[in-house]
Amino acid sequence: TFTFVNSCGSSVQRTTNITVNSICNPPVISNLSTDKNPVPFFTTANITFTVQNASSWTVTSSLNNSITPSSGTASSGSIVYRRDASLGPDSVTVTATGPCGTTSASIVIN
Repeated sequence: TFTFVNSCGSSVQRTTNITVNSICNPPVISNLSTDKNPVPFFTTANITFTVQNASSWTVTSSLNNSITPSSGTASSGSIVYRRDASLGPDSVTVTATGPCGTTSASIVIN
């Protein structure tokens, strides 16, 4: 209960509820690895990772090579990377999104 008093001495009381939220932890991406590097043209590699404090994740290739699946909601991911668009160093980025933010981590596939 709060009591408010104006400069003339009049007062009024009001009651309100205050909610304190718990600490919000941002997403964490760990154990990002590949089973093969380099990856020759028209071959595949398995990429695995773990996410915490996230409701979803996406994976992208900087050279637009194929990634299956490219998104998910599980706490661990296992995707197949297929070098079918471009050669050269390819930055594969995992982005995890949760109620407390977004986090990204990358691995370079040669």
